[in-house]
Amino acid sequence: MLFALVITLLTALAFGLAPALRVTGGHVAESLRAGRADTGDVRSRRFRRGLVISEVALAVVLLVCSGLVWQSLTRMLWVDPGFRPERTVTAQITLGSDYPDSSSVAFWRTLLTNLDGKGGIEAAGATDTPPLSGGGIFTSIRLLDQPPRPADQPLMSTIRSVTPGYFQAMGIPVLAGHDLEWNESGPSMVVSAAAAKAFWPHQPVTDKQIAFHQEPKGKPVVGEVGDTHEASLATPPAPVVYVSMRRYQLVQSLLFGVGRGDLMTFAAVAVGLVGVAVAASFVPARRAMRIDPIIALRGE
Repeated sequence: MLFALVITLLTALAFGLAPALRVTGGHVAESLRAGRADTGDVRSRRFRRGLVISEVALAVVLLVCSGLVWQSLTRMLWVDPGFRPERTVTAQITLGSDYPDSSSVAFWRTLLTNLDGKGGIEAAGATDTPPLSGGGIFTSIRLLDQPPRPADQPLMSTIRSVTPGYFQAMGIPVLAGHDLEWNESGPSMVVSAAAAKAFWPHQPVTDKQIAFHQEPKGKPVVGEVGDTHEASLATPPAPVVYVSMRRYQLVQSLLFGVGRGDLMTFAAVAVGLVGVAVAASFVPARRAMRIDPIIALRGE
């Protein structure tokens, strides 16, 4: 982005100052005579005017688009993704058919336990879908403490499978309850802050249960964690239900925060164009004001 901005400015200065410097080189009389000689060529003058208008229009479009993209990038850098990308290393691992569900749980527990605290590693965890990947499972769920919903109006949520240690490794804060644990007696869940607000506003989540589809029994919610952006930084965090991993299959947008009609960007571009025009015309205009037109024409 910075490279494109520098190239644009240099191009504007080069094509704006070159004619100005040429005019200020002491050839005003020759320029006036050449201009009078061309007065008869109306078609040529109209073509040149049209070409100049087209160039200016394209330059305005380019500058506006560049300004919008710059605004987008600036605002995007201030968005909190909900996790800590610094000092975080990810890897994609897929277990084959040699690892059934029971064996995969033992494999991941052994691997992550061995990694945790070794070689400067502060925490290690696994998930089937990392943040900002836009993937994962989107399915219907049931809140067992609430009346059943109509069949044509199911409650939908994004589902993520994670291991204990995942939230600590990603820097996702635990807001209520506790993290998932390896020694739990059965599968448990953790919900995001957006899910807690949508499913149980102003209520604690640690005494709730969630069931999938038509399961007669639900799984307990043991904690609430901070929101993360799932699809992109341009979309607000959606409700997410994190399920303790019992099955493992790990797999792994230009405008942002600014509209196409952003007034500040258009105003900045207009001011910039006026400034360039003034700078490019001031020197030759001042030079020409010092020359008597009669003397310049008489020199013909």
